[in-house]
Amino acid sequence: MEKLASYFDNAKLAKADQKERCACWFGYSNRFPATAKLEIAVEHDEAIENLAIAYELYMMPVFLKFDAHDKLRVPLAAPDDQAISAWVERKLLEFLDTYLRLDRGQEDFEQDAVVDPVCGMRITRETAQTTTQYRGHPYYFCSEDCRSRFVAEPPRYIRFETG
Repeated sequence: MEKLASYFDNAKLAKADQKERCACWFGYSNRFPATAKLEIAVEHDEAIENLAIAYELYMMPVFLKFDAHDKLRVPLAAPDDQAISAWVERKLLEFLDTYLRLDRGQEDFEQDAVVDPVCGMRITRETAQTTTQYRGHPYYFCSEDCRSRFVAEPPRYIRFETG
């Protein structure tokens, strides 16, 4: 996960509170216009007979279809390290394939259409009257009134935490 994060300026490893989980946040940027969290965890079943390696990918806003969840189950008595490594590598490559499809390069973004999250008006970044940042994501508004209403009470569906 550290190696993966090293390739992206907007990536940050999550604090390692638990040894059985690792996660990386990918912050919103003009080049990658989404916030993503990639997590891989090692768990066991109730009977402690099988390991489950879990893959979770959260991406917001969602622009593309992707597999958000997957699990590999292996017997705890005889884990196949090569099969586990190959599965984790395949999942990381799937993430990269998905994430890199968001890559917009270094082109000019000013003419991109955006939607004011308060009133729903379509505007361009260039014609937005005002902007604000919320949890690492820029928001554009048609008026100062809409921005003030957003800042006073951000939408409840915006739930990404960074770190």
